[in-house]
Amino acid sequence: MKKHIAMLCAVLLTALAAFAPGAAAAGPALTATEAYCIIDADTGLVLAQQNMNEELHPASITKVMTLGLACEKAQGKWDNVKLTVSHEDVYSLAGTDSSHIALQEGEEVPLTDALYATQMASANDGANLLAEYFGGGTIADGVATMNAQAKELGLEHTHFANPHGISDEDHYTSCYDMAQILRWALTQPGFETLFTRNEMYTMGPTNVQPVTRYFHQQDKMRVGSSRYYIPAILGSKIGYTNIWPLFGSANQLLSALVLATLCVFLKVTGRSNKMLFPPLVIMLCVTFTALVQRLIAMVKAISTAASVTIPAGETTWGAVFIANGLQLILAVLLIVLGLNIVFHSFSAYKKAEHNSEANV
Repeated sequence: MKKHIAMLCAVLLTALAAFAPGAAAAGPALTATEAYCIIDADTGLVLAQQNMNEELHPASITKVMTLGLACEKAQGKWDNVKLTVSHEDVYSLAGTDSSHIALQEGEEVPLTDALYATQMASANDGANLLAEYFGGGTIADGVATMNAQAKELGLEHTHFANPHGISDEDHYTSCYDMAQILRWALTQPGFETLFTRNEMYTMGPTNVQPVTRYFHQQDKMRVGSSRYYIPAILGSKIGYTNIWPLFGSANQLLSALVLATLCVFLKVTGRSNKMLFPPLVIMLCVTFTALVQRLIAMVKAISTAASVTIPAGETTWGAVFIANGLQLILAVLLIVLGLNIVFHSFSAYKKAEHNSEANV
C-alpha cells in the first residue's frame, strides 16, 4: 500500500512541477497511451500533455463536433423540431457493423432524441441525421461545415471525412485539437446538459417505429454502480476503433472534470479495464494542481494589492479581501474536495483490483 501511495504522490509532484515558472507543459509519460492533453477549460492553457499534436483516429469522439454544431444551429430551441431520416442516413452505414439505433428511411425524429441518441448511444445514423440538419442538405454538407468550424477554431491537425467517426484515412484529429473542440462545444446552448447527462434517456415511438428506445450511459467511469465510477468526471464521450487493440470499449476517452479541466486521451493500448487507472490519476492530479495554481494566484493578488476602490470611495487592503474572499474560500474547499477525490478514486481502484483478482 505504501508503494502505491508513493507512486500517487510522485505523479502529483510531477504534475505540480508543470506549473513552475518556465516549465514545459509536458506531463508524466504514459507508456500505454499514445497521446493525451489536459487543458484549463476557462483559458485553454495546456496543463499537461504527451504527443498532443500527433494525428490519430478519433473514432466516435468525432461526435463532439457533430453535437456542438447541432446545438449551435438549434440555439437551445430543441422542442417541436423534427428531422426526417434520409436514405443516405441509413444505407451509407451498410456493412460497417457500427453503432446505431435502427433509424428507418422516412422516420420523423425529434431533434432532442437525435441529440441524445448520438451522445449516449453513439448512434452513427443519428450523427448522419444531425449532419444533414446543421449542414442544410446532405451528410457531405454537414462534414464540410465540420471542417469549416475546425478551420475557424484554428485547428491544424484535424480533418473530418464523416460526422460519426468510422475510420477513414482522411479522418483524423489530435488530442490538443479535440480538447479545443470540446472547449468550444461547451459554449453552445444545451451542449453541457447533453454532455453531462447520466440518467437513462427514453425515446418514444415515431411515425414508423412503434418501439420505445432506451439510451444508457456507456462510460463505466460515470455509472454509479460500476467499480470504475469516478464522481469527479462530469461528462465524457468515448469511442472505439478496431485499428488498435485498446482497453474495454473505450479506446479514446474524452472527459470534462468537475474541477474545470478538459482531458483527451487517444490510443490507449491494452484490453484490461486496469488501463483506465493511469490516465485517471493524471487527470485528477493535474486538475487538482490547476486549482492550487489558481489559489496561489488569488492569494498573491490579494497580498500585493495596494488599494482598491469601493462604492463609498474608501480604499483599503481589506476591501481587496472582501472582494475576493468568497472566491478564495471556494477555491480552498474545491482543493480539499479534489484531494479527497484523488485518494478516494485510488482506494476504489485498489479495491476493485483486489476483487477482480480474487474472482480469477
